[in-house]
Amino acid sequence: MPTDFSFLGIGPLELVALLVLVLILFNPRDIANGAKNFGRFINRLTRSDNFKLIQQTSREIQNLPARLAKEAEIDDLRKAGEDLKQDINTVGQQLRGATNEAMQEASGAVKDAGATVQQNLAAEPKPAEPPTPRPDPYAAWKTKGPDNPA
Repeated sequence: MPTDFSFLGIGPLELVALLVLVLILFNPRDIANGAKNFGRFINRLTRSDNFKLIQQTSREIQNLPARLAKEAEIDDLRKAGEDLKQDINTVGQQLRGATNEAMQEASGAVKDAGATVQQNLAAEPKPAEPPTPRPDPYAAWKTKGPDNPA
């Protein structure tokens, strides 16, 4: 059953080899003094003005997008955009309603005009039918030619 003991890319066998190498190069007292000095260095570093300045700058950089958004009043612009969108929707609905009403009125006017035209056509006198042509009394005496066969 394999287990992964790697820490920072160093396996357990490599870690033991590193500790043995450190004990061979430095005696245990030097290691204790080195750790003590390293702790003091870290303590001085965290209390220094430069480190505090670096931390403050890091916080400002992390908060920069929120601060820029606040300064730019993005939330207010977003709310104004939503209000504008609602107003546009309301106006669109009103225009659709007015258009439908106008279409209904126009349709009614066209129907009324059609009915009026029908009434006017019914009230006008009908024109007399054209007279029927009378037969030509001289047709029998006319010469018959190639155009008029008998």
